[in-house]
Amino acid sequence: MGYTSVPLAVLYPDYIVRFFRKDSVFYPPEVHGTAKVDGEIFCIDKSKTNLAILHVQNRTISGWLSIIDSYTNLELEKWIKADKKINFWAHSWKSLFIIFEKFLFKRGYKNGIRGFIICVIVFGFYKFVLGCKYWEYLLNKKEP
Repeated sequence: MGYTSVPLAVLYPDYIVRFFRKDSVFYPPEVHGTAKVDGEIFCIDKSKTNLAILHVQNRTISGWLSIIDSYTNLELEKWIKADKKINFWAHSWKSLFIIFEKFLFKRGYKNGIRGFIICVIVFGFYKFVLGCKYWEYLLNKKEP
């Protein structure tokens, strides 16, 4: 997939706390946890792309798949703790919908084939794999 200096349309803007005082922000120990901020939060207007902090994407397809495997394992632990209830088929359709949502409505098409691949792998496939792992967990839990 290679390096890009252009923000991927589908990944921008990402509202992540970037600059902070160490004693004012707490990150919970979970994947994709939201920072707890003690104080005021300021956001840069998304139209000011020249002020964006670019997330350097220097990953191969294999690299993305490895990350998806690791992150879905961590997310699976959260689902198990929460005893999440899902309908596997509905979850699978939602995975497909996410691909189209990110590619069409969040303008992933602006990044061409690269944008399509990111939408499929990073969003849709991630969600689908997570559902499959949870289904597998539930199946194994039922077996004696």
